[in-house]
Amino acid sequence: MEISNWSFRELLDDIGSNLQVWRVHSQDELVRRGYVVRNDLLAAIRSGDLNETQATWAICCLLYTSPSP
Repeated sequence: MEISNWSFRELLDDIGSNLQVWRVHSQDELVRRGYVVRNDLLAAIRSGDLNETQATWAICCLLYTSPSP
């Protein structure tokens, strides 16, 4: 299946992967989706359910999807 067809949850799971390439590909896809996933990223970060790796990469995704000042 193409990564563009993955659910938000699948991408979030992979940004916590032990394989760096999976994290990078998932982050790239979340960033590509842009503003559409911002609220989901914020909710996931605030939930406290993410592990340290997922939270770190989710915060980076959030920063990359933020509008420029």
